[in-house]
Amino acid sequence: MFRIEQRIKAKEIKSAEFESLAGSIPGPNYDGIKVDHSRRTDAPFVYWIEKKAEVDEQIRNLRTKQSVLKGEIMTAIEKLENEEYQSLLVMRYFNFRTWEDIADELCVSIATVYRWHSAALSLIRVPKNDSP
Repeated sequence: MFRIEQRIKAKEIKSAEFESLAGSIPGPNYDGIKVDHSRRTDAPFVYWIEKKAEVDEQIRNLRTKQSVLKGEIMTAIEKLENEEYQSLLVMRYFNFRTWEDIADELCVSIATVYRWHSAALSLIRVPKNDSP
């Protein structure tokens, strides 16, 4: 989950940069050296608009994947009978809290949090995924 969120944020930064580039107009080159050897006949900003559209589509796909994954994880967590285990896993994997924050929130030691986490994960059954 955390890695998907990181990928989404990185792509959002790219998208913002492409949007900025699409809004900029290149100035004339007065030194007589032609830099652009491409054979594109489109205006330069069209390329950046297309790149932004591609990245935005990738972001939408990652968000869909993230949503499905969140649903599957939450379903697995809700099957646990122990509410402390449920709270711990939600804080860690949905709220991205640190072990120290979780221990403070649950009023237990970090060692207990680690022990509960290990026990909770051992109780969760992850369905086999045949896709690569």
